Amino acid sequence: MKFKKLGLISVILLFVVYCFSNPMIRDGIGRIFQGPITITGTNSQINSTTGQPLVLQGNGTEALYAYRNGIGNTSTPIGFELYNNTPTTVDSQYQDSPAIIFNSHTWDDGVDIVTKWALWGESKPLGDRSDLVFAYKNGSGNWNRHQFELSENGASTTRDDQSETRVYGFGVANSRSATSSTDCYSPVYSLRGSGYSTASGTQWESCDIFVAPEKGAVKAIGVLKFSYGANAMNATEANELLRLQWDGALGMILNYNAIASYVFDYSKATTVKPLIFTQATEPDIANDSTAYWKDSDDSKVYEIIDVGGTQLKNEYT
Repeated sequence: MKFKKLGLISVILLFVVYCFSNPMIRDGIGRIFQGPITITGTNSQINSTTGQPLVLQGNGTEALYAYRNGIGNTSTPIGFELYNNTPTTVDSQYQDSPAIIFNSHTWDDGVDIVTKWALWGESKPLGDRSDLVFAYKNGSGNWNRHQFELSENGASTTRDDQSETRVYGFGVANSRSATSSTDCYSPVYSLRGSGYSTASGTQWESCDIFVAPEKGAVKAIGVLKFSYGANAMNATEANELLRLQWDGALGMILNYNAIASYVFDYSKATTVKPLIFTQATEPDIANDSTAYWKDSDDSKVYEIIDVGGTQLKNEYT
């Protein structure tokens, strides 16, 4: 019996040594004793007393995660929930959710500065969905709210300053660098809606807007494309309505891929002014284009037509 007790004690001692040698278990045990934190119920919920923070610390790869198995899509997949259990009253008719705070540091002029992002649900009047609000602050300053917001009316960005400097509101980017064989497109901003046809019923119509750079001889060509999808939820790149170009080639091109059914029209009330160059020497215009040129003293006027890089000129008298 004595040897059995010694064996049991040895096992317990070995388990204690193992627990305190494992960082995750050691930190968890430490926080339970620092708590007070208790584990209650059959669902192993972790509770802390009022005013005591709950900190879950992992091994550098995961701090906190929720595991889901076998539920499918038949129920609300709650993995982690922040809940405000304070009821509203006639004097306090809105109760926002707790916030998730992202805390980071930056070194500025010899001083460590704490920078923070916050994300929370902001309550709205009955009948409206609550807004999902993003806000930030640097150091000990105030929270700058509504920098990016998701609401029942969509996503929006705002700024609140008196400045003529450019500030990004919403940006999408491809961080890869192009190679001699492959250009790198930006992510697509996709617009979708549905229309009704008496012959076919309801059908999707879509339009994609994206930057699609192209290889250039001296400089790369920046291209902003507008492509459409007919009776489709996704646009097709070859269905190019319009492109704006810059850097290696500057300008705007309609129907770049020569779509047969393409029509360019404008309102009869719109005044379209032709391109007129006023200079002493003949201008070099774009290939396969037309322009007008008049001398600096307005003594002569010419119509210039470029055909495949060769310019033809007709003088008006």
